[in-house]
Amino acid sequence: MRVFYYCPEAKKTIMGSWQQFHFLEELARYDIFFEAFNPLLYNNMAEVYDAASKRIESGGYDLFFTGQCNEKFLPKDLLLFCRKKGIPSLSIRYDNYVIPFMDKELSPFFDLVWITSQETKYLYDRFGANTVFAPYAANPFVYTYKESCDIKRAACFIGTPHSSRANLINCLTQNGIKVDAFYGKSNETIVNPTPIPIKMAYPEFGFIKNHVDLARFSAGRTMLYASVIDKLKKKNEVIENTNLSVLPRVSFEELPNKYSQYALSLAFTSLQHTDVLNNPIKIVDLRNFEIPMSGGIEFCRYHDEMASYFDEGKEIVFYNTRDELIDKADYYIHRAPEEEIRRIKAAARKRAEKEHTWYCRFKKVFAELNIKI
Repeated sequence: MRVFYYCPEAKKTIMGSWQQFHFLEELARYDIFFEAFNPLLYNNMAEVYDAASKRIESGGYDLFFTGQCNEKFLPKDLLLFCRKKGIPSLSIRYDNYVIPFMDKELSPFFDLVWITSQETKYLYDRFGANTVFAPYAANPFVYTYKESCDIKRAACFIGTPHSSRANLINCLTQNGIKVDAFYGKSNETIVNPTPIPIKMAYPEFGFIKNHVDLARFSAGRTMLYASVIDKLKKKNEVIENTNLSVLPRVSFEELPNKYSQYALSLAFTSLQHTDVLNNPIKIVDLRNFEIPMSGGIEFCRYHDEMASYFDEGKEIVFYNTRDELIDKADYYIHRAPEEEIRRIKAAARKRAEKEHTWYCRFKKVFAELNIKI
């Protein structure tokens, strides 16, 4: 199967091209090949349409696929061209919870819009878009589980410890829980990624418009309110103590090994700054599947959606309150038998490998387009 992959890309970075490590690599194993087309190499949208339509005309593609859903990034006429040629079009919306109104005008022109958060589906329905829901996933061939490795009796944190994350780390370490936090300076020489020669400037949406759009729906207003509260609060920082070890940043290749090794791996289910609120907006992201796929025990605030993907106490560990956070962390790091920890790790990997691969996700989405794989 050949997929025309419309993908604006300015730099080859992990954040900019995580798809390569996730679904592109995994699906290639099933003879599903994504052939990238970068619109930023052209001077304007007219040139983009001309080049893309000619390539589609001669390429024998089975699907037009993109992560874009706005005419600033993708010409509507290209979708109409695909429809005329009988090539289905699919847009995956990684951030549809945050930016639904960015997709308002173009989303109805796709044959299918893949949303990764169910909460704003009603807006896409109102826009006239045809949608399917499927969450993120993880590549089992990249996020591997080393079952035989020694278990480190500590909590693992990988990421940037801002605001509520810093509070979480402080709460644990100040209550006798050892946390290894991987956000320090790396000892490796960092090679700056080489930008692709760009002809067309990547368009940006204005600050005011973004905020106006957020104010147009309930979750967006909550995000705005939370950002104000977060700014008014005293800046939260990680407090050094004997239970905290700040270690060098982890490379992408090391990530699965860390999740495999630690007794607990800290994850987050709160959207943006909303964790400062008593009732934060819940969301599921990549990390929520990368950890269990790597054989890590994901430790996060309870979320109904995550509870539908992994079984509490058997494949994942949730907390609801501060006291429960401390009690459960203390149990799994200090008192839980090693056999129990290994059993949860293995079960998490087994569940993820069975139900939460990108192949599983694409198979569901393709079925909506009557594409068999």
